[in-house]
Amino acid sequence: MDLTPIFLDHAATTPLAAEVQEAMLPWLDAGNPSSLHAPGRAARHAVDQAREALAEAMQAEFGEVIFTGGGTEAAVLALVGVARAARGGNRRRILVGAAEHHCVLHQAEILGELGLVVETVPCDRYARPDLNALEDALRDDVLLVALMHANNEFGTITDLAPVRGRTERVDGQ
Repeated sequence: MDLTPIFLDHAATTPLAAEVQEAMLPWLDAGNPSSLHAPGRAARHAVDQAREALAEAMQAEFGEVIFTGGGTEAAVLALVGVARAARGGNRRRILVGAAEHHCVLHQAEILGELGLVVETVPCDRYARPDLNALEDALRDDVLLVALMHANNEFGTITDLAPVRGRTERVDGQ
């Protein structure tokens, strides 16, 4: 009888891929990348190389890549950061998918305190956003559209290319 465990809880923790673990091993005992000593400078160089590689892969600028401690921190930083940066502007609505992670959905109260209106875009039974409903909701007063690419509970992958095309039309870019 084969008793090899099968890991099924990727919604909470996904084991590291072997190649990722191998790439990280030299840095597990590294210095603080904010320190000026040699181990800190070496760690900073490694962080900068990782940031540059991600920026290139995502077609982003080096300074646009921000490392956080996890998904919740990243979501809050993005939502509240965009909302605070847009204070006083004409764009007051934020659209979120109904099947978004709770860390996104729970920001509605904070965003409301910042004077924004959070609206939910319905999703299908596979947690994919209804693109027709999204298109109906898109107007010039939309500040941000927050949709999940890979659903953390169902594993559904949403093709965001059509969404990007629809949101860019509103922005005129």
